[in-house]
Amino acid sequence: VTTLTHTHTHTHTHTHHPSPYVPQMSNELSSKGDSVSLTCLVQGFFPEDISVQWMKNHEGENETNYITTPPMKDEASDSNFFLYSKLKVSKASWNRGDIYTCMVIHEALSLKFTQRSVSKVSGK
Repeated sequence: VTTLTHTHTHTHTHTHHPSPYVPQMSNELSSKGDSVSLTCLVQGFFPEDISVQWMKNHEGENETNYITTPPMKDEASDSNFFLYSKLKVSKASWNRGDIYTCMVIHEALSLKFTQRSVSKVSGK
């Protein structure tokens, strides 16, 4: 009797590109204090190595103005990851119509980065 044993090892090698989403600021959020917070939800990415940067009018924002959570596993989406980033901006800048951009850098993106922008004037 001859027994053939075949062992197959599968390594998780596929990638999933991140999808950033920056919700439009509501009047309720922008009416208190002298600053407002913009959030960027980045979801559906794998592997977890990722970089998030914020820009104001196409120039890099100071890293002390924003905080980004570590990537967290999204149990509902087959081992993909998600994170949040929050940027603090002055109400004067927001009311001027300055454009804020959440830029995401990840290996699964065709250009290695993607971005979403928001401003008070454009409503983007």
